[in-house]
Amino acid sequence: MTKEAPPQMGRSSIGADVVFLFHLGAVAFALFGGLLTRWNPAWIWLHAPVALWFVLVNLADWECPLTTLEARLRGPAGSASGGFVQRHLGRLMGNGWTRRGLERATGSLFLVWNAAMYGWVFGLRGWRGGP
Repeated sequence: MTKEAPPQMGRSSIGADVVFLFHLGAVAFALFGGLLTRWNPAWIWLHAPVALWFVLVNLADWECPLTTLEARLRGPAGSASGGFVQRHLGRLMGNGWTRRGLERATGSLFLVWNAAMYGWVFGLRGWRGGP
């Protein structure tokens, strides 16, 4: 009786996991990086383009290069499972969302969230007015 070797993780799977973690970090930075501008306003030069990119990718129905790279590294099974937002955020929100609807909602939330964050960081009173 021969013993089968346990399945090994291929380099592409590890590479895809690294890309996924980088992608997750980029999403977190796009969401919360504006808070760094409270500490040092120079962060705006890095955060604003990243946040704008995430808004545009989601609202304009562009393909994110990180999603494409991760799917290629995962192989045929990974490419058929949708984009980053649909695969990861869609699981949290349930199956009732279409890919396009989920991307629009995500892009809109990124835009509103970052506008509110910059308003708070730079001391704009916003909707309530004030002295």
